[in-house]
Amino acid sequence: MGTAQWYLFNLHVSCILLDWGFTVLSVPFLILPAMGGYPLGILTNWFGVSTLFQVYLIMALVFVVCTSIVLIFENRYYTLYAKDTKWKYFRIAYIFVNYFFTFAFNIPAVLSVPDQQMALEFTYKQIPNLPKEIKAGPLFILAIDYWVQMPFNFMAVLTAGGSFTFITLISRNMNSTTRRNNISEHTKRLQRKFLKAIHSQVMVFVINFLSPMLYIFVSILTDYYNQMGNNLVFIVAAFHGINSTLIMLWAHKPYREVCYNLARKIQEDLKMANPRVRDSQPTVSTTILI
Repeated sequence: MGTAQWYLFNLHVSCILLDWGFTVLSVPFLILPAMGGYPLGILTNWFGVSTLFQVYLIMALVFVVCTSIVLIFENRYYTLYAKDTKWKYFRIAYIFVNYFFTFAFNIPAVLSVPDQQMALEFTYKQIPNLPKEIKAGPLFILAIDYWVQMPFNFMAVLTAGGSFTFITLISRNMNSTTRRNNISEHTKRLQRKFLKAIHSQVMVFVINFLSPMLYIFVSILTDYYNQMGNNLVFIVAAFHGINSTLIMLWAHKPYREVCYNLARKIQEDLKMANPRVRDSQPTVSTTILI
């Protein structure tokens, strides 16, 4: 795992920031199929951060995680099979382009926010049964035109296509080296085990984020409004933190061993502290005077 540790660290940090964004910092409340809503997190209530900036932040963090996943597969492909190929001359540019689009893809939408009064009137017509409690909130409408989805869809295709490409290249090269018997069985087993662990983490992300994204896409496309469904989207996304943590500990033995040793050390420290606490307690006399 030596060559992949910083890529894994990058993925874990990205996941933590995204989870905090959904559950603490921003806490988006959407009113799909309208591309609007308002944040309920501490960035609004404690720090007064604008809703527009929070929209940019959350959308960027989603694809920061996606790009981090792509780069793990790219790192595995480069480390195992492409160090002596022409890919080593292009990989830095590839990484830069991915991160550039990650932070730039939603700038057009951010710079073309419609007049909010007009956008709210359009939204009320689009969702005539919108509850009064929601109308009374600080609603923010990002867009009333569906072209805003195009950069989002482009990033989804870019990251999904990159992941699929590198997974395919790794699988083909792994099968090729297996047939030629160029590496030992132990090395093959370790490589497959590591890739299965990464695949498990990717599946957690797909379930917790891409599934809600599919609902968002269908809701906007069909003008379907269901506030329970809208809330469920972010409940599912909020579970990504605990799910990714459990999968990381289950899939990666080094992380699991470190956490186990840390828990055992804390338990031993508590056991050593308890006798000192008991010894320091004053002795109570039980003599009864008659």
